Amino acid sequence: MDLSNTSDCYVTFQPIGRRIVVKAGTTLLEAARSAGLLLSANCGGVGLCGRCRVQVVSGQMYPCSENEYAYMDCIDHGTGVRLACEARVASSVVIEVPPRSFSSGQRVQTESTGSNLPCDPIIHSYQLSIEPPDLGDSRSDYKRVVDALKAKGDSRQWEILPKSVVQLSRIARATGWRFTAYGRSDEHACELIGFSDRDRPAIGLAVDVGCTKIAAYLRAGAKIGHSAPRERCSAAE
Repeated sequence: MDLSNTSDCYVTFQPIGRRIVVKAGTTLLEAARSAGLLLSANCGGVGLCGRCRVQVVSGQMYPCSENEYAYMDCIDHGTGVRLACEARVASSVVIEVPPRSFSSGQRVQTESTGSNLPCDPIIHSYQLSIEPPDLGDSRSDYKRVVDALKAKGDSRQWEILPKSVVQLSRIARATGWRFTAYGRSDEHACELIGFSDRDRPAIGLAVDVGCTKIAAYLRAGAKIGHSAPRERCSAAE
C-alpha cells in the first residue's frame, strides 16, 4: 500500500453520524478528535491500553501496526476491529464506535429551545352531547353524530371508518351520549376515525426522523414524555 498517499478521505463515525475530511494516513483517533468526538485513550493514544477499539464497516485502512498485533489475542481477524489510535485511513471509510470506546456516555438530543411553531393538524376533536335514540327517533348512531356536528356549524360531508362504527356504538352508550369524536379532514375527504370518553385526554405522537436517529414525543396538552434510540437506525429500520 502506498504510504505516500495524501489524498482526502471521508471518515464517517456511526452511530453518531459525524463525518469529516482528513488526509490519507490520519489515525482514526485524530480524525475523531477533529470531528469533535472524544474516544477513550487512557494511554494518551500510543497504542498501549486498547480502550479505543472501533470497527471498520467499509473502506480501506493501512495494515495493522505492531501495537495492534499485540492485541490480536482480543481483536479477531476479519471482523474489522482496530485500535483508533493506531489505525490509519487509506480511503474514505465508515467506522462503528461501540459505546464502551467513548470517553463519556452517548447522548441523544431530544430537547430544543426553538420557538413554538404554528400547528395545523389534520385531526381535530369535537365534544358532543347527543340525545339518545328512542321509539320516535330511529336515526343511526352515525347520523346522530353528523347531525350534532352540523348543529355546531360543521356542514361538511362526514364519512366514517367501518371499524369506528362499532366503537361509536359502544362509547356512545357507555358515556350516556356525551363523548369526544375525532375527525380527520383534508382536501380529499372528511372521516370520523375514533371516539372516546370526554374525560380521556387525547394524546398526540410526533416523530422526528433524522439521518441516523429517530426521536418520538408524546403530548397530552403538555409534553408527557419523549424517547430516542441510542443505536444507529438504518434506512431499512
